[in-house]
Amino acid sequence: MNACLNPYPYPAKLNFNKASNMGRVVHDLTVQNWLKQWKLQENMIEVQCFPLYSILLSLNQTTVDFFSLDVEGDELRVLKTIPFDKVDIKMVTVEYINQPGSVGDLNKFMVEKGYEPLIKMHKDDGTVTDVIYRKKT
Repeated sequence: MNACLNPYPYPAKLNFNKASNMGRVVHDLTVQNWLKQWKLQENMIEVQCFPLYSILLSLNQTTVDFFSLDVEGDELRVLKTIPFDKVDIKMVTVEYINQPGSVGDLNKFMVEKGYEPLIKMHKDDGTVTDVIYRKKT
């Protein structure tokens, strides 16, 4: 499938910035300003994006053993599109960029959805962290 995960709960064509390892969907002014700050506003393409749930339904697969999410800053927004009452995701790794409130908001959301944080993995320079969550049984 040549598509992206939509940070909104519906399919849409969105601009995608192909900035090497910092590429991401460009869906609002915050992202546009971020791209300008890093001088990454060139190299855009239009891509079809889907919510994860739509992709899982198209595959007739609503049970996921392991899900790794790294979408350069839209992780929580993508997670909020998932109807966790209709999808059984057993373990999730989520990257987040260290910004005020980001890990707290992420942890709060995941705990509300029935997950417990297991491990935090930090990049050496401290800018990026991955958190592994396990669904409580």
